[in-house]
Amino acid sequence: MAAHRAGPRPWDPRACHGGPVSALLARAIEQVDDSNDWQIARLTIELTRPVPVGAVLELTTDVERGGPRVSIVGARLLDDGTEVARVRALRIRLTVHLLRPPTGEWIALRAASFHGTDVRCAGTGMAESALYDTAGRLGRSVQSLFIDQHRSEPQGTVRLRVTSNTHEA
Repeated sequence: MAAHRAGPRPWDPRACHGGPVSALLARAIEQVDDSNDWQIARLTIELTRPVPVGAVLELTTDVERGGPRVSIVGARLLDDGTEVARVRALRIRLTVHLLRPPTGEWIALRAASFHGTDVRCAGTGMAESALYDTAGRLGRSVQSLFIDQHRSEPQGTVRLRVTSNTHEA
């Protein structure tokens, strides 16, 4: 792939603006796994060097940590073997069940999160949302959560930290 001549940044016509590069990297992350039940919870893009306009670029992707509930995926954009941009994404499972196609301009959520109260348990929880639109009940979403003891707390403290997004649809 090559950066199009319409994509340069205004201060240097030889280098591509960060917007198209970011979109390309985000799309690469979305396409790593063809199943539709992964949701991107966090995306961090780093432009490590100017991305040259007109150069043939190589795009690579890598599943850094695959898992049933949480996946970390990376992608790199290379110019002649030199990294010019990279992305790292945290992906989580979110299942959305719809009764029908949405109507109107908005979707409302009635959401709740649940987790165990014993810090010694495997840190799991769940979030669920009832989905509504202008015509009424639309569906529901369910998501697995990974919960971990907050590292800065003294041993035995029961304060918990949820490490994934809890609700989006």
